[in-house]
Amino acid sequence: MKDLILTLAKRGKTVLLSSHLLADVEDVCDRVMILYNGRIQASGPMRELLEVRARTRIWLPTELDPAALRRVLDAVREVIGDEPEHDHPRKDLEQFFLEVVERARRETTEASGVGVASTVAPFLTKNDR
Repeated sequence: MKDLILTLAKRGKTVLLSSHLLADVEDVCDRVMILYNGRIQASGPMRELLEVRARTRIWLPTELDPAALRRVLDAVREVIGDEPEHDHPRKDLEQFFLEVVERARRETTEASGVGVASTVAPFLTKNDR
């Protein structure tokens, strides 16, 4: 099935795929949308959603500001005599999905009369008075 989806994509076709097999989704999709509790919690290009933007891949423990990054790249360029590559590490789709769901669970909004954190809105409980 993955080969068919990839073949269709190469032909310029759009395929809508709904799946809980996140590794397969990551293999064949270039855009993703995550729904939770009937609402879109995240959507966009797979590459952007899974990038860990807080780090730059020279494997430094923290994010560098642009000026510091230029100085580091200049130093590396001087040592290796070529343009160094840098990017941001990526999460896998399953890790990103779990983070999105956990963030959604922490929100305090109400949906369809049922509260967050598995509580039931008072008007939905039976009142014996």
